[in-house]
Amino acid sequence: MLLRKLAICVFMYLFAILSS
Repeated sequence: MLLRKLAICVFMYLFAILSS
């Protein structure tokens, strides 16, 4: 599902920002 894949990408993106 496209929306689910997009949500995962956004979550990973936010996680990367918070980790730095």
